[in-house]
Amino acid sequence: MHTENTQAFEHFIPISRRALREACVTSFQMPDLHHFAALLEAYIHHQHHEQLESLKFLFTPWDPDCDTVQLNSTTSGNPTTQERLSQEDLLVEQVKKVLAQANYKALSQQQLERALAEDQLLSLDMSIDFNDFARCLVYWRGEAQEDAPEPTGVMAWLKAFWRKLRFAKPVAPAQVKVFKRMVLLLRFQDDAYFEAQGRDVEKLSFTPGKMYVYLYKSIPQRDVEVLFPNVNIRMTWRDRLFFIVPAMGAAIPMMIKALPQLLLLVGVIFFFFGGPQSAQRLGVGGEQVQQFLPVLLAVLSLGVMFGGFAFKQYLNYKNKRLKFLKDVSDTLFFKNLVCNAGVFHSLIDAAEEEICKEALLALCFLWQHPEGLRAEILDQKIEAWLAELGVTVDFHVEKALHVLGQIRYDEAALVFQKKEHWHATPLPEACRLLDGIWDNLYPYANSVLES
Repeated sequence: MHTENTQAFEHFIPISRRALREACVTSFQMPDLHHFAALLEAYIHHQHHEQLESLKFLFTPWDPDCDTVQLNSTTSGNPTTQERLSQEDLLVEQVKKVLAQANYKALSQQQLERALAEDQLLSLDMSIDFNDFARCLVYWRGEAQEDAPEPTGVMAWLKAFWRKLRFAKPVAPAQVKVFKRMVLLLRFQDDAYFEAQGRDVEKLSFTPGKMYVYLYKSIPQRDVEVLFPNVNIRMTWRDRLFFIVPAMGAAIPMMIKALPQLLLLVGVIFFFFGGPQSAQRLGVGGEQVQQFLPVLLAVLSLGVMFGGFAFKQYLNYKNKRLKFLKDVSDTLFFKNLVCNAGVFHSLIDAAEEEICKEALLALCFLWQHPEGLRAEILDQKIEAWLAELGVTVDFHVEKALHVLGQIRYDEAALVFQKKEHWHATPLPEACRLLDGIWDNLYPYANSVLES
C-alpha cells in the first residue's frame, strides 16, 4: 500500500529468497512451512518458465545475436511488416509485465532528459539522438549512494595542490546517487532511416531494425547516457579551454622565435605586390629578395615549425579523446551484467524471486491471523516485520494477494476475501492444494502410462 511515509521507498525486497524463507521459518515456527515454501517456489518457477519461452520466441526476429533459422515448412512464409510490429508490441508488453513482477520502475522520457541535462561524472559532453530508436524503454531498480570516482585533470590537480599548501585534512570522497540495476530495451530504426540521413549503414556500430536489450549495475544517475550505443561524445568546454590555453602558451614563444623568418617572408610578398618601398619598411632590401635561398629556407622553417606544433596539438587532442572513450568503455565493460536474450533469463529469475518472497510473507502473516486482515493492515505488519530485519520497503500487498488468489485448485485458492478482510487457506490444506495442482498439471501423463 502507498502511504505518505513510504512513497520514497521501493517494492524491491533486498533479501534473497532462501534467506527470507529461513527467517520466516525461524520467526513463525509453523510446521511444514519449509516444505510448503519449496513447493510454492517450484510452482512459480514452472509458471515463469513458460513466460521465458514465450519471450525467447517473440524476440527471435529482433535478436541481433540469433543463430537459428526459420523453417519454411513450419511457417506461412515471411511475416508482413504489420505482423512483425504486432509481435514486437506483444514482446514489449510481456517484457514490461516481467519488469513489473521483478519490481523495476520505468524511467520516463522527462526523467531521462533531466538526467542527460545534468553535469556528467566522466567529464564528457554527450548527446543522444532519440530519433534513431523506433522503441526505447529504460527501467531501474534500487537506489544507493556510492563514492564518486576520483576526479582527474588540471583542476583536480590544482585543488589537491592547494589543499597540501594549506595542510588541509583529506576530503572524504563525494557521494553520488546510483541505480543499482538498469534495463535498456532499444530497437533501432530500419536501414531506410539511416540512409536518408546520409549515414553509411555498413559503418554503424549496431544493426538497423534490430532490438538490443541490456542489463547494467551501479550506474550513476548523472551518467545514464553512456549506456546508449549511439551516444555522441565531445570534449566539454572546460576541457577545450584547458586544451587551447596551453597550446597558446606554447605558440607565443615559438612565434617570437620565428619572427625574423616571418618578416622576411612578408617582406618578399610586399616587394612583389607593393614595390621595393613597401618591403624596405619591414627591413627587407632588394638584395635579400634576390637571394631566393633565404626566402625558401624561411618558408620551409616556418612550415616545419608550425606543422610540428599543429601535429603535436592534434596528438594531444587524440589522446584526450581516447581517454574519454576508455572511460566510457570501462563503464560499460565492468557494469554490464548481460545483454540481449540473456537479459530475459535474469529478469525472469528476478521476477520469481520477488513474487516468491511477497507471496510467502503475505501467507505467513495471514496464517498468524485466522480472523483475517484488511489489505492495508497486512501491508503495515509485513513492512514493520521487515524493518525489524533492517530492511525498509514499500511492500506491494496488492500484487502478492493477486498472485496468491490466482493459485487455485478445485475451486479453492490460497487466499480469499470476505468483505474487506483477506484470509489464507490453512497451511495443511494449502499444502494439499499445491500438491493437487502438481498432480494435475499434465493430466495426459497417466492415460499415456496406462495405455
